[in-house]
Amino acid sequence: MENMDSGSGAVAERADNIDLDICVVIGRPRSGTTVFEAMLDSHPQIFCMGEILNEQNEETYFNFLKKVAARDPGIVLPSRSIPAFKENLSHCAVYARSVKPTCKVLILNVKYEQTHLVTEAFWQVSELPRLFRLIYVSQWRVIDIRRKDILALIVSNCVAIETNIYHSTDLQPGQLQRATVRIGRDLLEGELRRTSLAYRRVGQFFSDYSRYRRIPYEDMFEPDEPHSFRAELLQNISAFLGVENRFDPVPRLQKILNDDVFSYVENASEVRSIYRNWERQSSFLRRFRDLFRRARTD
Repeated sequence: MENMDSGSGAVAERADNIDLDICVVIGRPRSGTTVFEAMLDSHPQIFCMGEILNEQNEETYFNFLKKVAARDPGIVLPSRSIPAFKENLSHCAVYARSVKPTCKVLILNVKYEQTHLVTEAFWQVSELPRLFRLIYVSQWRVIDIRRKDILALIVSNCVAIETNIYHSTDLQPGQLQRATVRIGRDLLEGELRRTSLAYRRVGQFFSDYSRYRRIPYEDMFEPDEPHSFRAELLQNISAFLGVENRFDPVPRLQKILNDDVFSYVENASEVRSIYRNWERQSSFLRRFRDLFRRARTD
């Protein structure tokens, strides 16, 4: 990233005055954030930085830290994490404008599991990572990509980890993934529990935040034309981001798993049984929480 290694002093002074709107796309791995971000990047006024907290991304926050730490080692201290992240965003804004001079919106892709990497010296372990509060206070927009079918998310992630194939660009055009995996009870129950808890806590945190939008992956595409984003979705996103609807509706990435996720699971009967039990328990807990909330408000 050639334009992101300039001196830190002047940029730090305007870190809170970036002249681009910032939108953070969040989600669990295999939620659909990458295909969604690629659609956003097709817009002439939107620039996507990719997974800003993924150290394998050349344009990542951590590569920025390495460059600055060579002359200012103190930048890696927890007490400077938030200022350093803001400073990095200033560099990102300059870079985005150099690539797309018409850019108005800067997109950051952040996985739930990476949000703790922007930290502070002291943090309450019962709270969400500091990045969520930074988003709220900074009034950045948030698009939360979720899966209604949590099991599909888990299976997709297990297959991706097993094969190291994460996107259709890793396969031949039109080719589907064929690998199968065995998913143990502890892994499955843990992932179901962690995902549902994360969805609930993030949703509660942003419940009164007008700049938050939740988009289910299953609702992204036209029902009769899976190779096209929904027209209504594109219109709503353009209004949310304050730009004209000039998105390319054709996804740049294609699905690599078919709709029958159990065909990728070696112990499909066991997984199906565990999942059904979890669904029944979750349904009971949701009803209990709803009754409890109503009782408190009455």
